[in-house]
Amino acid sequence: MIAMSSLRKRETREQTNAELYRLSKGFKALTIAHQKGVLKTARGLLRIQRAYKTMTADNTRYVNFPVKGKNG
Repeated sequence: MIAMSSLRKRETREQTNAELYRLSKGFKALTIAHQKGVLKTARGLLRIQRAYKTMTADNTRYVNFPVKGKNG
Protein backbone atom coordinates (compact mmCIF):
# COMPACT_ATOMS: atom_id res chain seq x y z
CA MET A 1 0.00 0.00 0.00
CA ILE A 2 2.78 2.44 0.91
CA ALA A 3 4.75 1.56 -2.21
CA MET A 4 1.67 2.22 -4.37
CA SER A 5 1.13 5.61 -2.73
CA SER A 6 4.78 6.51 -3.21
CA LEU A 7 4.62 5.43 -6.84
CA ARG A 8 1.50 7.50 -7.44
CA LYS A 9 3.12 10.58 -5.85
CA ARG A 10 6.22 10.14 -7.98
CA GLU A 11 4.14 9.75 -11.16
CA THR A 12 2.13 12.84 -10.26
CA ARG A 13 5.30 14.83 -9.58
CA GLU A 14 6.83 13.70 -12.88
CA GLN A 15 3.67 14.61 -14.79
CA THR A 16 3.55 18.02 -13.11
CA ASN A 17 7.21 18.65 -13.90
CA ALA A 18 6.64 17.69 -17.55
CA GLU A 19 3.67 20.08 -17.79
CA LEU A 20 5.66 22.87 -16.15
CA TYR A 21 8.56 22.26 -18.53
CA ARG A 22 6.26 22.63 -21.54
CA LEU A 23 4.82 25.84 -20.08
CA SER A 24 8.23 27.29 -19.32
CA LYS A 25 9.43 27.06 -22.92
CA GLY A 26 7.56 30.27 -23.79
CA PHE A 27 8.90 32.28 -20.86
CA LYS A 28 12.33 33.12 -22.26
CA ALA A 29 11.47 36.84 -22.49
CA LEU A 30 10.73 37.06 -18.75
CA THR A 31 13.29 37.70 -16.07
CA ILE A 32 14.29 34.80 -13.82
CA ALA A 33 12.27 36.24 -10.93
CA HIS A 34 9.15 36.54 -13.08
CA GLN A 35 9.65 33.04 -14.49
CA LYS A 36 9.78 31.60 -10.98
CA GLY A 37 6.62 33.49 -10.00
CA VAL A 38 4.72 32.31 -13.05
CA LEU A 39 5.82 28.70 -12.56
CA LYS A 40 4.90 28.80 -8.87
CA THR A 41 1.43 30.06 -9.78
CA ALA A 42 1.09 27.40 -12.49
CA ARG A 43 2.06 24.67 -10.02
CA GLY A 44 -0.61 25.89 -7.60
CA LEU A 45 -3.22 25.94 -10.34
CA LEU A 46 -2.29 22.41 -11.39
CA ARG A 47 -2.71 21.23 -7.78
CA ILE A 48 -6.16 22.83 -7.63
CA GLN A 49 -7.10 21.24 -10.94
CA ARG A 50 -5.92 17.84 -9.75
CA ALA A 51 -7.93 18.21 -6.51
CA TYR A 52 -11.02 19.12 -8.52
CA LYS A 53 -10.56 16.06 -10.73
CA THR A 54 -10.24 13.90 -7.61
CA MET A 55 -13.43 15.40 -6.19
CA THR A 56 -15.26 14.75 -9.44
CA ALA A 57 -13.98 11.18 -9.77
CA ASP A 58 -14.74 10.30 -6.14
CA ASN A 59 -18.02 12.27 -6.10
CA THR A 60 -16.92 14.17 -2.98
CA ARG A 61 -17.41 17.78 -2.03
CA TYR A 62 -14.11 18.54 -0.34
CA VAL A 63 -10.52 17.42 -0.81
CA ASN A 64 -7.97 18.51 1.76
CA PHE A 65 -4.54 19.28 0.36
CA PRO A 66 -1.82 21.24 2.12
CA VAL A 67 -1.25 24.83 1.09
CA LYS A 68 2.27 26.06 1.63
CA GLY A 69 2.84 29.46 3.12
CA LYS A 70 4.44 32.43 1.45
CA ASN A 71 7.94 31.10 2.14
CA GLY A 72 7.17 27.46 1.31
